Amino acid sequence: MSKKAAPERITLTFDLHDLPTAQHRAGLAGLILQIDSMGLDRHKRDSKLIPVIEEETLTPTSATITFTPDSMQGVFDDLYHAKLVDGKFPSPKKKKKEIIPPDDIELVEIKGKQEKRYVYRNSQTVALAPCIKRHLQPGAEPWLELWRRMVWEVLRNNQARAPFDQTAASNPCTVGAATWNQICKFKDKIEKSQFETSKISGALMIGAQADNAESVPFVGRVDHNLLLHFWQIVVLTFVPFVVNRKEKKAKRLGYVLTIPDVADLREFRHAFPRILGSLIAEHPERTPTAARVDLPAQATLEVLRKLREGAGDERAATRAVRRIVQSDRGTVQGLTTDKALREDWSGSVRAIESYHMLKVGNNLKMLSFKRVAGRPGLVEDYEHIEKTYRNPLFRASLMRALIEEKSWHAGMIELFAEYPWPFFIEGDDTPRYLPRFGRDAKELFQAFFKDIHDMKIEEMNDDERLKHLGLIIQRLVNNYVDRRAEKKEGKKISEFEKVPIKDEKGEPRKSKDGKVLMRPLLTKKFRQTQQRVCTDAFLGMRSRHDQDFIEFFAGTICSLDPPLTSENLQFLIRILRTQPDPNAVGQKRLNWEDVKALAMIAVSARSFQVRPRETETPRSPK
Repeated sequence: MSKKAAPERITLTFDLHDLPTAQHRAGLAGLILQIDSMGLDRHKRDSKLIPVIEEETLTPTSATITFTPDSMQGVFDDLYHAKLVDGKFPSPKKKKKEIIPPDDIELVEIKGKQEKRYVYRNSQTVALAPCIKRHLQPGAEPWLELWRRMVWEVLRNNQARAPFDQTAASNPCTVGAATWNQICKFKDKIEKSQFETSKISGALMIGAQADNAESVPFVGRVDHNLLLHFWQIVVLTFVPFVVNRKEKKAKRLGYVLTIPDVADLREFRHAFPRILGSLIAEHPERTPTAARVDLPAQATLEVLRKLREGAGDERAATRAVRRIVQSDRGTVQGLTTDKALREDWSGSVRAIESYHMLKVGNNLKMLSFKRVAGRPGLVEDYEHIEKTYRNPLFRASLMRALIEEKSWHAGMIELFAEYPWPFFIEGDDTPRYLPRFGRDAKELFQAFFKDIHDMKIEEMNDDERLKHLGLIIQRLVNNYVDRRAEKKEGKKISEFEKVPIKDEKGEPRKSKDGKVLMRPLLTKKFRQTQQRVCTDAFLGMRSRHDQDFIEFFAGTICSLDPPLTSENLQFLIRILRTQPDPNAVGQKRLNWEDVKALAMIAVSARSFQVRPRETETPRSPK
């Protein structure tokens, strides 16, 4: 019996609802973008090397694509397009029991001394990523370089770089021919109601292993595995900076990969190139500021923001108008003028998934995973946090609570227990290279006052009642710190000389009735005493729980003539006596844990306010 001849072309239909993971769905979107980038008017590829997308049958959730042996080879050659470049390295490539002499010796000045440094020159493969590069504007090269480093360190170890090495050596990528043969077998088995499967490696799917430690293979359908080569095209890479407790500064820790869970292929086809076109970099040799995140899950919020703002970007809109004018039908790939300029692309995805990956030696570890779906107000709240606050710990805590749909102060008590107290209380040991936590806390309480200062308790909703509780506790904390410092120093704040409070322009600030606002000119010693009181109060609250904390708070913070009305005092007492609900569903009731978190935040804010000021010259009172 003669062997069946190989087909000249194969048509595959993909449906988003049939694909098992977000990586597969992102791969289908990436494949469409890859084919778009190979068009005759772009990379000037021969038409026979380009798979054909059936535009008539392309829907928001499905796509039909026709491959030939040549176009299958062409799409993989373009995907893994790379080149060899000569580079300088401080050590040679490792070879067993072989001594390799240096190619050169350079003189380098280190701390005023000339030192010799060996130089080894080796060729290295650089991924060109033409599909991504064609959408980037001039000056955005650091984003592409960040993507390259991520691919090399996270997705492709030395053994998995073979496709890039082959194209860099001007050879065809063997993945193309191998995939075509597998697809041919797949089509044969489909006719017999069977599926052809193949192994999936970690280079194609995060967390996968072709064979695990028990020799159990990880396999998937061949047509689905084809898509896993292309999700890397639609990944935005971010660098998380985590505050190191010992070094007291933020240090980078691996990479965060954001993978969109695509819901609408046609919208995403226009949205993602526009996102790439909006990326900017401040310095050609540094990580872009927008790629730095304080919390790994923050990367998902950044992508959601870029999707929302993509159509509103002035540069993107200008390009859209230019393309519309040049079009005979007045459209851009099916978009009318109005839609091209006003479309909100956030509907093109179900959610954004983030993978925090870290390479330790030869092992790759996933430190965290988060899936975030867009919801009303999410991006706006994130933008407020990102623009208003500076301390990475404060920002990360607020963003974590925002993503998890919890109260803004959720997780603060755990944060205070995780890091040493100087990270939160201003003093000599406070980290010099981090923005002050207390400064952000002060800004937060000021915002609370603006929001609810003229409201009554019975008119407030749950969020406003929490803000009101925060302002009550802030007054108690400020009063306690000042009265306690006065007792220690034997001198009242009212006895110090008063000077006008000045604005940013150096002009005296005035109240609504026209009076100049004054503040006491405290001595450095008095301010240091206030700081010590803040430290003692912070540590005293941090180490106490349940009834022990309630008694401490009532016996210290509330003991020195609390400046509260009877209504506010009863409101506070009622909350202090409330225990947390272990099975709370939805908005939880205010309880003593909220008082503890708010009190520690208020102490941090007060420690920042009473810090000794270098520009202030103490004078004797009149």
